[in-house]
Parts: sequence; C-alpha cells; structure tokens
Amino acid sequence: MTGLALTGYHEVRLIRTSPRVQIYEALRRADGRSVLAKAFACDEDAEARVEHEFALLQALDVEGVVKALELQRVGEQLVMISEHVAWAELTRYMRGQGLGIDEFLALAIQLADVLAQVHERRVIHRDIRPANVLIDRESGRVALAEFGISVLLEQELRYIYDADVLSGLLPYVSPELTGRTGRSVDARGDLYSLGVVFYELLTGRQPFSSSVPLELIHAHLARMPEPLRQHRAELPQALERLVTTLLAKAPEHRYQTARGLAADLRALRDRFAKGESGEDFVLGREDFAHELQLPHQLYGREVERQELVDELSRTMQSGHPRIVLLVGPAGIGKSAMIAELEGEAARYGSYVAHGRFEAWGPHTPNSADRPYLALIDALTG
Repeated sequence: MTGLALTGYHEVRLIRTSPRVQIYEALRRADGRSVLAKAFACDEDAEARVEHEFALLQALDVEGVVKALELQRVGEQLVMISEHVAWAELTRYMRGQGLGIDEFLALAIQLADVLAQVHERRVIHRDIRPANVLIDRESGRVALAEFGISVLLEQELRYIYDADVLSGLLPYVSPELTGRTGRSVDARGDLYSLGVVFYELLTGRQPFSSSVPLELIHAHLARMPEPLRQHRAELPQALERLVTTLLAKAPEHRYQTARGLAADLRALRDRFAKGESGEDFVLGREDFAHELQLPHQLYGREVERQELVDELSRTMQSGHPRIVLLVGPAGIGKSAMIAELEGEAARYGSYVAHGRFEAWGPHTPNSADRPYLALIDALTG
C-alpha cells in the first residue's frame, strides 16, 4: 500500500509524482475496473470550485473523453478519480518528428471533433498538450484526458520555475491562461493550445522553447512562431495558415469554434486527396461563434503604446527608475493601455503591479484618508 486510502478501491500504486500532484493507479472493488487517481492539496475555500468543475466533467458524456468518476477527500488532499485508458500518450506517438499530412489530418480532425462536443457542453479543457491526448495505436482513435481544474492550474502557474511546469504546462499555455492579459479564459484558449500541438505534430518541435519561464510566457504573449514551412518546406501553405490562425495572440483573431476548425480540416483533407494544393482555400467559412465576444484589442493607440514600450526599454537598459504619467479622463482606456505592458514586461523577466485610487466623491468619502491605497493594492492584490 502507498498510504493513500481510497474508499472503494484497492491495489493503489503510485505511478507519477510532482511537487504538487501525485498520480496513482488503482482497482475499483465493485467491478475490478482500473482507474487513475490524481491527488493534490486543496483547502476548504477552493474545494467548492473543484467540486463544481468536477461535476461538469462527470456529466460530460462525450465519446473520446476519458470519463471522470468521482471525487474523494483523503485527509488534506482531494483525489479526482477517472477511468484508466491504457492508450499511448501522444508525446510518445510523435517520436520527436513531424507526422505525414494524411496521418496528421486524421488525428487533427478527431481532436477538433471531440473538442467541439466538449465546448458545446460549455466545458473548457484548459490543459491541452500531447501528454493529455491518448491514442490507440491499432485503431488510430484518440481521447482527451486530464482536464485542467482551475485551482490546480493556478497552483502550477505560481511555480513556473519547477521543471515539470516548464516542460509540461508552459509550452502549451494560451496567452489568457498566463494571467498576464487581463482576459478571462474561454474555449478559444483551448484552440490556441491545440494550435501548439498541431505545430508540434507537423514539425516535431514546439513553436516556442526556452529554459527561462518568463521568456516562454513572453513568447506566448508577443512573439510569432517561425513559419511551419521554414521547418518543412513541403507542407501545404493552407495548413500553415490554419495553424497560424490558431496561434493568434488575440482570441478574436483565432478560430472561434472547434466546429469551424474541424470543417476546415475536412475540407483540406478532401482537397489534398484530389491532388489540389488548397492554396486558394478560404479559412473559417463555417466558423461561426455562438456568443457575442467583444474584442479586447486597443485601436488607435499605437503611438502611445510604443512610447510606453520605449520607456520600459530605456529603463531596463539604464537600470535607473523612471516615472511616466499617463493622463486622461475616466473611462478613456488608461488601465487597458497599462495592461498592454504585461507582455513586454515578461520579456525582461519583470512583472506589472496594478493598483488604483478611488475617485473622491459622495460614495467614497474616506478615499482622501487613504493616500497609499493604490500602492497597497498593487503590492498585495
């Protein structure tokens, strides 16, 4: 025994561990079914969030998704139990080299189809990477596993210098999931991560790699990857455009739905089968968002943004502190402008601290008595 006492399970065996998560294999006493158990520390404040998200996963009845079975508390740990699908991780299947186009399309279409069904049930995966995609070598079928629980991902992103986070999570994280864009994570974050996986499937390498975590985060926020055909000149230009669209920094510039992505992948497969290049193929003809998503991109502020970037660059080069005043009436977009510096700050291994004063008025009569409120907010928020 391993010391993890799971109610209703026996032959519990530790198979993988990291500083925050332990993965066990076990057998269910009722029917001998093989399961995987993921154990992690979780306080009572976060437990309700985990229970809510896990309930959504339990209700997710989609072919091609590893089934979530139950949630148990064991001492100070929560344990998520799921079925054990003994297929190969996509990481091992790739063998460090790019797949053939037909093989890639067969896998990509399946992944887009499964993800479309997941998203249509209002569930986000949050942790798409090759290690969480399983493949049956005999049939070629794929399955999505290890859905990201927000509490766990937040813990992981606080330890970006850990080797398992640097090599596992960060290469596939969407800009929104880094927490540096000020945007909430939605289904389009999954499509970005899927784009990273597609890039790796086609080239045998990740679009961004670095041994410095903040450099990797900056790449996701601000850099474009090298073109696919720079690594494999024979790849169709249409496939390169498709993957580039998935890897757009702003969610509104990516595919909006996995269903639209799947439609384009099928259309390209059919064209390639006929010997066509697909060079004139128009992406996104069947990609229609089901909800109104307002863009977060700043418009008409290119000059001001560049001035802020230049000031940051001069500060980092000189090593001397500088003060920049950004002036304008309430609601004109000053906070949004400052938020644009997140990506540039990550480039230098720095952080942006946000704090604000409350405008004095009848509803905030004590604001004048708290002169350091913004600094406290920035350093503790």
